[in-house]
Amino acid sequence: MELYLIRVLQQKLFFLVFFCQCISLTFSPFIVYPYIFFLYYMNVLQLLDIYVYLLSNFLIIIIKLLSKRRRPYIRDTRIQNLDIWELNPNMSFPSFHASVGTIIGTINGYYFLTSFSVGLSRVILGVHHSSDVIVSIIITRYLLYWLYIMLSYYYQN
Repeated sequence: MELYLIRVLQQKLFFLVFFCQCISLTFSPFIVYPYIFFLYYMNVLQLLDIYVYLLSNFLIIIIKLLSKRRRPYIRDTRIQNLDIWELNPNMSFPSFHASVGTIIGTINGYYFLTSFSVGLSRVILGVHHSSDVIVSIIITRYLLYWLYIMLSYYYQN
């Protein structure tokens, strides 16, 4: 059902696909990490924030390398890969972009809106299953919470 819905959305709503490509590009690591370091430079974020964000993304990459789940456009050839980047077909779970969207949503206070829009864009572009996105948001949120607790305890002592 999910693959059918993605196929229909890709074929019928070109403007939505273009909007999803813009969201996907905006939340790519090449844009987000300079933004995070700029916020640190402007004293909006602390060094602890930088450590937490980098470490959570590192853990997402480790999970991605271990799981090796195939992307939807590989599983069903009727789905197109509409993402701008050249992607590894065996690295679908968890979604790195959804993780980055969760981090930025945590920074700017619009956690649900940012996570949902980035995650939905990745599903519509055909590069992630909806479960990849949902689990990625949950894992990242959980990691951010525990990393803040652990690292803030470390920095206080």
